[in-house]
Amino acid sequence: MFASKSGSNLSAANPSVLARSDLESRALAQLKTHNIVLIRAPILAGKTTSLKNISNNLQRNGVDCLWLSIERPLSLYEWIRESFRLLGASMRSEASVSESLRELSRVLNSRSVVLIVDGLDHVEAYNEILRVLWGSLTHSKLLASIDRDEPLDEDVVLDLAVIDLPDFSPQEILRLCQNLGIRMESKNQNHLIEKLWKRTHGKIILVRKVLGWHLSRGVELTPASVEAALEGLSDNFLERVWNSLSNRRREALLRICATEFDRSITNDNLEILGRYSVEILQASGILNSHNGQLLRSDRIFEFAQNKHKDELIRVREALLSELRSGTNIQVCEEWIWQCISLDRSSEAVAGLDRLVESHASKINSANLLKLTNSIYSDISLKAFELRRNALVARDELDQSFLELEHRLNRLDLDQAERAYLYAAGARTKAFLGKFLEAETLLETALELSIESDSKHLFVLASAGRVYQRLDPAKALGYLDVAESVSKKWNDAAKSYLGYIFFSKAYALAQLGRAEKAIRYYMEASEKFHGIGISQMGFLSEFNSLQNLYKWGAVQSCLERVDEVESRLKSVGFSGVRRNLADLKIRLLMDTGRLAEAKRLWLQTFDLVSLGSKDFEPTLKLVEILIQMGDLVGARSFLISLLGAEFVMSNAGYRDILQKLASIVDRAVLMEAPRFGFRDITASSGAAVQPFQGQILFLTFHLLWSGSWELLEGFEFKDLDKLPLARVEKRSMACLLAWRKLLGSRVDEAGEQFKRLENFFLENRLKVWHLRTQLGLCLIDLIRQQASQAKARLRSLYEQIDGIDSQMDLYLFDLVKRIADLKVMNLESLENITWMNVDNFKKEDESMRVKFGLTSCQQRFSDHLLELTNIGSPRKVIIRTRSEEAIVEERAFDRKSLSHFDLVYDERDQVLFVRNQIVSVAGRGVLNALIRLLFQNYDAELSKESLALIVWKEVYHPLIHDNRIYTSIKRLRQLITPKLGADFVDVREGAYSLKQTLSFAWICNHETRVRFSDQQMLLLSQLQSSRSMSRQDIQKLFRGSRTQTLRELKPLLDQGSLESYGSGRAVRYRLSSNGINSLHGHGE
Repeated sequence: MFASKSGSNLSAANPSVLARSDLESRALAQLKTHNIVLIRAPILAGKTTSLKNISNNLQRNGVDCLWLSIERPLSLYEWIRESFRLLGASMRSEASVSESLRELSRVLNSRSVVLIVDGLDHVEAYNEILRVLWGSLTHSKLLASIDRDEPLDEDVVLDLAVIDLPDFSPQEILRLCQNLGIRMESKNQNHLIEKLWKRTHGKIILVRKVLGWHLSRGVELTPASVEAALEGLSDNFLERVWNSLSNRRREALLRICATEFDRSITNDNLEILGRYSVEILQASGILNSHNGQLLRSDRIFEFAQNKHKDELIRVREALLSELRSGTNIQVCEEWIWQCISLDRSSEAVAGLDRLVESHASKINSANLLKLTNSIYSDISLKAFELRRNALVARDELDQSFLELEHRLNRLDLDQAERAYLYAAGARTKAFLGKFLEAETLLETALELSIESDSKHLFVLASAGRVYQRLDPAKALGYLDVAESVSKKWNDAAKSYLGYIFFSKAYALAQLGRAEKAIRYYMEASEKFHGIGISQMGFLSEFNSLQNLYKWGAVQSCLERVDEVESRLKSVGFSGVRRNLADLKIRLLMDTGRLAEAKRLWLQTFDLVSLGSKDFEPTLKLVEILIQMGDLVGARSFLISLLGAEFVMSNAGYRDILQKLASIVDRAVLMEAPRFGFRDITASSGAAVQPFQGQILFLTFHLLWSGSWELLEGFEFKDLDKLPLARVEKRSMACLLAWRKLLGSRVDEAGEQFKRLENFFLENRLKVWHLRTQLGLCLIDLIRQQASQAKARLRSLYEQIDGIDSQMDLYLFDLVKRIADLKVMNLESLENITWMNVDNFKKEDESMRVKFGLTSCQQRFSDHLLELTNIGSPRKVIIRTRSEEAIVEERAFDRKSLSHFDLVYDERDQVLFVRNQIVSVAGRGVLNALIRLLFQNYDAELSKESLALIVWKEVYHPLIHDNRIYTSIKRLRQLITPKLGADFVDVREGAYSLKQTLSFAWICNHETRVRFSDQQMLLLSQLQSSRSMSRQDIQKLFRGSRTQTLRELKPLLDQGSLESYGSGRAVRYRLSSNGINSLHGHGE
């Protein structure tokens, strides 16, 4: 009997003689009491060497050993056949797999042998082998090795002897050197061994290759020679190691290089590995599904796909020819993996169809589920790209999905497997944007799912994935259950738990719970990195940073971005790196480092190859240029983008860029834009909807160019409707407060600035804190609080350092000088020389930048000086039937208007009728009538309006009919003889200026507003009443609440009315502007 024989021999042997290491001694000891012993260790950690040592020792002690090395993936049937061949026994061809496995155990029990299997984990369903043999082996024993990452069923682990081999240590390397006869000086050996161990990541096979390579070349292994070898390791070591390895070892080495060597890998190594990945495909013809996934997800395949795409296509064609013959199930599977890798989802579906037709009875359901889920994922990713690029041509994807469903319905799958596939399909439908169909599939999956099956975890995770956008609260419910269920299946949870945490974080972010979302994203990252899915790990870290930014922790976010960026430098996840750079650009902009942000943008994005996915980052560069003062450069960049292919093929993008270019152009030329933000986004269509928030942000920055008209009618409450981060909303609130300030709504702007200043200070947003403080400083100056303004400015001197925004620097200097003037009580600016823009610009900057910035500064200076009532140049407004112009009074020549029929100069109360002077000085009623006729040239004035505005009385026919008739008659007597025709039309008791006459109206630079009858009635009423409630005004108007608000809004926007209080207690009163406007109407 083997038991007694092996027992006596093993017990008689000295462990120090029989085994070279503690692990081998433990394995020999375990063979005494257990029929099956497993050695489990990381890839390339010396499992094969240990097995050979144990085999040699057993044979020296008279134990019969049989060696079976598995170099490629085997099905259970193929492994049983190889074992029969090794034992010299025949296998019945008609027997099933389970019957053949039991027959194998009977053959083993008929002999006393130790069957040593190197790489048992390469056999499909190897857990089943262990389970059957453990219960049936009596005379023979099984010694096998598996990789540490391969799963073992819990019941198997409890029954077998499992020895975990640790990673190789520096001490083991030293012992190996001594066994090889290599001598080193003691003073250098620790340093040398430590360096050798780190360079090879403790993998014994690599250590042996390094040492053996040098010995074979006859090079004495000294510290100096090893140092030189390690320096040249990246150039030729991998190639030499590669040539000496089998295909299985090559695949393992590729996997190591793709994970553990990622940080130290060089471009040369990447070139070699990319070529090797193609060689593997050509040499072996096929790869199993695990390696297929590996090669399409890591840097090696990415390189191979970019640099060796022709070779991959040739391999694919070779596989196709084998696929058509339908002889090999693994060829079919590999064909599908290759189609997925090359983004050919429709061909992948066709390959699955061939697989089902040819091998429906033999196909392994686990492999089928992996393949199908990968095809679903491929379709989902394509759908995501289509949606991101705002394309609508999804017919091919829908067709692929339908074909795939049809094929799967023909398979004989159990209930749990069908639930798995329905869940995968639901995720795909959700990515395609068909949520109703996704819900239907998901409901079916949940009904079929069996809670006792590990696939139930995938179904729950898929439910969370489907609902994370549609109903985040419902998604959290499913994901919470999935998280608790995952504790039952530890091995299955390894691959799902990262996705569960990722979906959970996404749903929490959708619900506005940013702090908790950040924590789950970090847990997801840890899980993904732990199982080698580094790309999803880094994507989770990026999402956590995005939520940190949205939460408002800008400085903390910037520090973590730098840390993640340093780790990403050594890997090839270009998409994540691009997104991270985009986020860093925004952070640099928010902290005032515009030059650094611009430099990073130019390093990250290629101007020549910009695509639709770059539309949002492209707008960031435009914003940077505007903030730096390069308006002409921003316009030139926008114009050049109009020629890009992705813009020309998308009407929405093209429309947006054209309008933004026009706005910037008008800002440079100091012209008022003819359209605002609402006009920009109104015709953008679905393509630009995701970018509306950023377009608004960009439009806000045009405030610094003097384009205040852009945001007319936009209120603080409108910001809440935009899907923007907390920082972005606060930043836009700051700029909107400036818009209110420039529109003379001082109190409203001041309240908003005070709400924002602590937030910007706490988050170290220098540029935004500066803008807030300058706004408050200007408000102090408007309120004649010059000393308080000076104190606030002194606190900003240190903050101005390091800010690149030219308009902010200029504004700081402008406000400082206004404060100086206020303190000195000067009445004009004649003796003041303003800071030249050249002080802020480098000598090598182009003139076009200076021109654009100077234009902005001129508009800003004039407006702020007017706000603070300090020496602003006197200007006049010239209004005609077709346009309005604002010119300085000293540059205005009245002779330029000689071609008009009527010219009314309100300043001197003089009419020019066909160049003949008619004075109406001192005639208040006639001046008021002329002004009303010119002001309302395109409308008819009723008798009620004339009575209310001219005489400030409610119209009464017996009183006002005669007054109106007499006043119009007096005007006709003055004007008609010189004009040669009547200038007033009378229709049904209403008066208007004749449409055939050309006219010009000259007045001082004040806001002249045309009031409706209702508005004029309200202003007149407020002269006698200190204030009125909204309910009182509605009664006065005798209209609905909506009509009342429609009449009130223009008066509030123009500053004629002020509101105070909130909710139903809000009241309205006349402002100083309203009093001036009312007086102007009724002079």
